[in-house]
Amino acid sequence: MQAKEINWQEFRCRASSLSDFMAESASARTLTELQEKRLKELDSIEARTIKQEADRMQLIEKKEKSREVVLSSGCLNVLMDYYSWITTGKVPISRELMYVKYIEKGKEIESESITLKSIVEGIKYNKNEIEIYNDYLQGTPDIYVGEDGIYNATKISDIKSSWDYPGYLKKIHVPVPKSNVMQVQAYMDISGATEGEISNCLVNTPDFLKMDAYNQLLRVVRPISEESPEFLVAWEIVERSLEFDDIPGSQRVYNKIIEPFTSYEKDKIYDKVKVCRDWLYKFHEEFTKNNTK
Repeated sequence: MQAKEINWQEFRCRASSLSDFMAESASARTLTELQEKRLKELDSIEARTIKQEADRMQLIEKKEKSREVVLSSGCLNVLMDYYSWITTGKVPISRELMYVKYIEKGKEIESESITLKSIVEGIKYNKNEIEIYNDYLQGTPDIYVGEDGIYNATKISDIKSSWDYPGYLKKIHVPVPKSNVMQVQAYMDISGATEGEISNCLVNTPDFLKMDAYNQLLRVVRPISEESPEFLVAWEIVERSLEFDDIPGSQRVYNKIIEPFTSYEKDKIYDKVKVCRDWLYKFHEEFTKNNTK
C-alpha cells in the first residue's frame, strides 16, 4: 500500500487512548501552562534583570526543544495500533480477546446502572449507541443528557459498574485515573457538553456471573458435595455480596465531576494530533520503502 493511498490527515486519537497518546517523552518535555504564562510575562518586560533574562532564555530553549518530534512509548503504541488497523485491518489480539469479569459485568448491567442513576437523580439519561468525532478526537460515550442528540448534549456521563460493595466504597476515596478523566474530557470536547462526570454505580450481579462465582467457589472450597455445610455457609456469604437491593439506591450511585479541557490543554492535544499525522505519513513512507521487495 503506497503512502498516497492513505490520507494520514484523517488520523484522530481515540478518547480511551488519549492519556497514553499525550504522555511526553522524558527527552522532550513541553512547557507547562504556568511556564507559558511566565514566558509571556518576561517577554513583556522591557528592562529585564540578569536573572529574568536568564529565566527567559531557559524557557525559550525548552520551548524550542519541545518542538522536536520525540514521541513517548505510550504515544508510539497508540500510533502503531492505528497504523496496523488502517493498513491491514488487524488489531492487538491480547487486548481484544482478554476476558475480565468486571468488564463483562459492566457490559451486561449497563442498562440497569443507567436506570438506577436516572431514578436516583431524577434526570433522563440517554444511552449513546454511536461513535462521535471532531477533527482531532473520536470515541463512544456511555450516556448523555440532552434532547437533540449526542452532538448537542449538555452533560456526558461515563458509567463504571463496581463488582462488589467494598470496591464501590473504595472508589469514593481515590482520585479518578487520569486516563478516565481525559476520556470524558474528550467526549465533552467532541459533543460540546459543558458538564462531565464519572458515575460509579452498584447493581445486582447477573445470574450467569453469579453461577460463575458459584463454580469458582466450588473449586476453592472443594467440598465433598454441594450440600456440604462448609460450602453452603461460604456460598451464603458470597451470594449476599453479589446482591445490593438491601442498600438504598441513593447510596449506590456516586459521581465525580470532570472539568472540560482548558484552552491550553485543547490546543496542546490538537497540535500533537497534527504532528502525529505528519509523523505517520513519514513513517509509512520509510517503512514501505525499506520493507518492500
